[in-house]
Amino acid sequence: MSDTVSIRIDGKEVRAKTGSSVLAAAREAGVYIPVLCSHPDLPDIRATRPSEFVFRGSEMLGGGPVPEKAKGCELCLVEVEGRGVVTSCNIPVEEGLSVLTDTPAVKEQRSRNLVPILANHPHACLTCAQQEGCTREPCSASVPVDERCCVKFGKCELQRVANFIGVRPETPKYRPRGLPVLKDGPLFLRDFNLCVNCARCVRACTGLREVGALGYVHKDGERAVGLARAPSPGDSDCRFCGACVEVCPTGALLDRESWTETTKMDVLVPCRKACPVGTDVPEYVRLISAGRDDEAIEVIRERALLPLVLGFICLRPCEAACRRGEVNEPVAICELKRHAALRDRKGWRAKIRPAADTGRTVAVVGSGPAGLSAAFLLRLKGHSVAVLESEPRTGGVLDWGIPSFRLPRKALEDDLAQLTEGLEIRNLVKVGEDVALDALAEKFDAVLLATGLPRSRRLEIGGTELRGVHWGLDFLRQFNAGKAPALGKRVVVIGGGNVAVDVARAAARSGAEEVMMACLECRDAMPASASEIEEALEDGVEIMPSWGPKLVSGEDGRVGAVELVECTRVLDGRGRFDPAFNEDNTTILDADSVIFAVGQDADLSYISTSTGIRTGRSSIEVDLGQMTARPGIFAAGDIAGQPGSAVEAIASGRRAASSIDKYLGGDGNVDFQLWTRVLADRRLRRAEGFAGRRRHRTRKRKDRSGGVARDSEPAGIPCDGKEAAAEAARCLQCDLRLSICGNPSPPEKWHPFTPEEIEKAPSAEGVIVLLDEKKETIRISGVQDIRKALRAELGKGKARFFHFEEDRMYTKKESELLQQYMARHGKMPGGGDEEDELF
Repeated sequence: MSDTVSIRIDGKEVRAKTGSSVLAAAREAGVYIPVLCSHPDLPDIRATRPSEFVFRGSEMLGGGPVPEKAKGCELCLVEVEGRGVVTSCNIPVEEGLSVLTDTPAVKEQRSRNLVPILANHPHACLTCAQQEGCTREPCSASVPVDERCCVKFGKCELQRVANFIGVRPETPKYRPRGLPVLKDGPLFLRDFNLCVNCARCVRACTGLREVGALGYVHKDGERAVGLARAPSPGDSDCRFCGACVEVCPTGALLDRESWTETTKMDVLVPCRKACPVGTDVPEYVRLISAGRDDEAIEVIRERALLPLVLGFICLRPCEAACRRGEVNEPVAICELKRHAALRDRKGWRAKIRPAADTGRTVAVVGSGPAGLSAAFLLRLKGHSVAVLESEPRTGGVLDWGIPSFRLPRKALEDDLAQLTEGLEIRNLVKVGEDVALDALAEKFDAVLLATGLPRSRRLEIGGTELRGVHWGLDFLRQFNAGKAPALGKRVVVIGGGNVAVDVARAAARSGAEEVMMACLECRDAMPASASEIEEALEDGVEIMPSWGPKLVSGEDGRVGAVELVECTRVLDGRGRFDPAFNEDNTTILDADSVIFAVGQDADLSYISTSTGIRTGRSSIEVDLGQMTARPGIFAAGDIAGQPGSAVEAIASGRRAASSIDKYLGGDGNVDFQLWTRVLADRRLRRAEGFAGRRRHRTRKRKDRSGGVARDSEPAGIPCDGKEAAAEAARCLQCDLRLSICGNPSPPEKWHPFTPEEIEKAPSAEGVIVLLDEKKETIRISGVQDIRKALRAELGKGKARFFHFEEDRMYTKKESELLQQYMARHGKMPGGGDEEDELF
C-alpha cells in the first residue's frame, strides 16, 4: 500500500498522506480552509470524551445527554466531487478525490454556520468599517463595552476567520450572558463569555499534555468548558503550562502579562530572558528532572562559562522572573545549576575545539569573570590570547574579593582550569607600571580592558583616619589571604550591598563577638540580595536599616564609636542618589572597628591622555560594541559601566568577545554548542498536588552547638540527586508552549514585487505595503498613486512582495494599518519602535 495518494484541490494535483484528512492535505499543500475547532497539534474534537461535571468558578455544571453525533464548528467546508458540501476535517483522502474549497455553495454554507458561533460571542467590532487599527477605546460607534470585541482584537483568530468568511447581515446582536470571569488565579485570565466552546483548551490539556485539568460537559445541547476536578486550577492539578491559552482562538483564555509576536518568548519564558547570558534554563532543568546531569551541564556551559562559580554566588535574576513564583515559589534554579556543576564529569570537553589559528592576537587585561570569559571565547575563535593579571593568582575579584564561605576555592579553581586551557596567563603584570597600554596596543591586534573596580569608595566624614577604620575591599583582600586584621569585639559595617554583607560575615569569622551593619536604605530596599541578607542574619549580623554614618570618634588615635543619623530618603524623585537625613535623630554605637563598604571605584591610573580613551569617574566610555574611543581597544565588565554581578560580567565578556572577533575579521558569532537539542516530550501528565509543591529548602551544616556552621565553607549543603530531580519537576516548562504551532492564517493579498505585477496595480489613491523575502512587512505608506509609488520603489531596497488597498482617505488608512501592525508586533515596520513615527 502506498504511503501517499493523489488528489486534486482546486484543480491542482496534490500528494497526500494515506489516512490523512482532506483538511490536513490542504494544509500541507498550502491551501487555506477556515477552521475554529480543528488544530494541527490537537486530537479531533469528536475523539474527546465529556466529563461528568466541570467547574466554572464556584459553579459546578453537571453533564446532560451526549448527542449521538458530536459536532464541530463546521466552518472547514469543501465541495467534494460526487458528495457535495462536506466538512474537510473528517473526510479521509482517497486516490483521485477532487476537492474545491471556494465554490459559491461552500461560501454560503460557511457563512451560515458562522452565525450561531457569533451569536454567542461579542462581534460588533467585526462588522465595523473602522475595525483595522482600532484600539477599541474610545468607540466611535458608541457600542456598549460588553458588546465589543475583547483585548485580542486585531490579533484574534476568530476575527481573522470571520473576516475571511464574512459576517452575514442577519447575525443576531450579541446579548451579554453574564457568565463567570475568573481573574484571581495565577498567570492566566478566563472569561467564559468569550468562549466559543471549541474545546481546544480541553484537548490541549487532555490530549497534548495528558493532564486532564480541563473538561467539558453537554449542557442545553451545547458544550460547556470548565475545570474538570475542582473550582481552582491548582486544586484541579493544573500544570500551568499555558497550552490552553496558546490554542484558544478567542480572548476566553489570556495571559495576565500581554505580549506581541516580537516579545512572546521573553514574556512566556522570562527565566531565560532574565539571565544576562541567556542560559536555556527550562532545558537544563528538564534534564535534571530526568536525572540527566551530564547533559544538563552541557546546556549550562554553552552560556554560563563559570557554572560552579555561578552555582554558589549568582544573584539569581532568573528566579525573580520565574513564573512558578506566581503559583507559589520560584524554582530553585541556582541550586540546580550548582547540583549539575558539582557532578560535572567533563564529558563535554571532547566536544569543544578551537577554530584554526587566525594569526590575530589579543591582550586581555584582567582575569576576572569578564576578562576570562572573553579570552576563552576568543581562543575558541582561533585567536591567540594573552591574559595579563596584576595579582599573583588568576580569577580577579572572584579570587581576592569573594570569601570562601560563599565561593569554595576548589570550585573556583575547577572553573578557572576549564577557561584558561590554551591561554597565555601572565600574573604579576601591572599595566601602567610593568607595561604601558600604548605598548600593548602596538604589540597586539586588539586589547580588552577588564580590570574591574578594585578600590573601595572613600567617604569624607570625620574620623576615617583613625586606627580601626577599614575599607571593605581592602579588608576582604586581607581576609581571603588569611591575614585579617584584629577587629576587636564590636564591629560596625557601613553599607547595604553584597560587598557589605560579605564584609559583615567575614568580620563575624574574624573574632568579632558583635557585628552590626548600618545602611541608608530601608530593609526592603537594601541592594544586597535577599539570600545573602538571610545568611548574614544566620551568622548573627544585626542589620540597622535607614541609618547613615555621620562621624567616627575615638581616643588616642583609635576608633571608639560611630555616630549614625537617620536617613529619610536615598533617591530623589527622579531616581538619582540624593540621600536626605533627619539631623534630629542620631544614635551612637560603641565600636572597636568600623568597616566602610559603600561602593567601589576603578583604578584608571594606567590610562594616560595619550591613549585617547575617554573615562568617567569609575568607568571607561565605550560604544555599543564595547569599543573605547581608541580603535582596537575594548572594555568589559564593571570598568565598562556594566552591572556588577559575576553573571553580568560574563555577559559583558561575551559581548566584548563578539565585537573583538568582528574587529579582527571574524563573524562575531561566539556561541558554541555542546548539547544537541531534541523536541521535548510534550506530555506533562497529571501530577497530584503539583501547585502546592514547596521549593527545596537547602539544608545547613551545623556547628557543635547545633547552630548554623560559621566557618570557611558555605553553610548550605548541596542537594542530592533525588532532591534535585524533585525540585526540577516543579518547573512549569513554559518553553514547551512555544513549540505549539497555530492554524494557518487566511491568505495574504501580496504580489511578487516585479515590474509585471506592479503594472497590474491601479493608478489610484491608497496604501502600499512592502514585504521582504520572508514576507515580513518593512513599509506601510499612504500614496496618491499606487502604481507610480510602487514603480519608484522598485530596485531600491529589500522589498520582494507587496500588496495595496485603494482608499481615497489614504493617510487615515495608513495610520490604521500602522496601528494594527504595532498592536500585533509591538514595533514599527522595518524594526522601529517609536510611536511618534505614526504621526
